Amino acid sequence: SCNFYNLTDYSSNVDCDGSAISQGLNESNLIDITAYGDNITIYVNTKETMSIQDNSYTKGVIALIAEDNGDSTEVIYSNAKIWT
Repeated sequence: SCNFYNLTDYSSNVDCDGSAISQGLNESNLIDITAYGDNITIYVNTKETMSIQDNSYTKGVIALIAEDNGDSTEVIYSNAKIWT
């Protein structure tokens, strides 16, 4: 599963469709996050998994967080690119 979190108080604002996420040993996922104006859209493996409109912030940080939820988890992020 996946969530969009408010990093001020770590509340989950919205759930996303996690069916596009490849899970398991040696699996890869392509994550695309598009923020334009107050619209934020997240794609996983080219499938739109969530889209929200949030005008709470005019600037901020990018964070990718993996939680194990009781199972052993290892995540490696590579080839991150940011365009402004």
